[in-house]
Amino acid sequence: MPTLTTALATVPALIAPFVALGVGAYKNHRWMQRTAEGAPPMAIVSTATMIDRLVAIIDTRKLRIDEIGFVNQLKEKVKRSRIVDLTADEVERLDEIHGRLFR
Repeated sequence: MPTLTTALATVPALIAPFVALGVGAYKNHRWMQRTAEGAPPMAIVSTATMIDRLVAIIDTRKLRIDEIGFVNQLKEKVKRSRIVDLTADEVERLDEIHGRLFR
């Protein structure tokens, strides 16, 4: 006969598949909503394209002050043809800013 400790240890393992199904169903539901609303499907965008798009909206007040400085820094790197020198943190921040404004 299982003890209380054994029973409590197995409960998360029994609940986890149902949680995973729920998360998957929610993601599928959101995808179907975006498709029904006519939103374009998310696509892979190059780093250079993301930088160009953000540089184009610097003066539109959509970017915060710290983001404007970050985008200007990236613009200078592109001007010097050093886009390959971006760090992982810079690419993640670029993706986060671009995703917030263009998805």
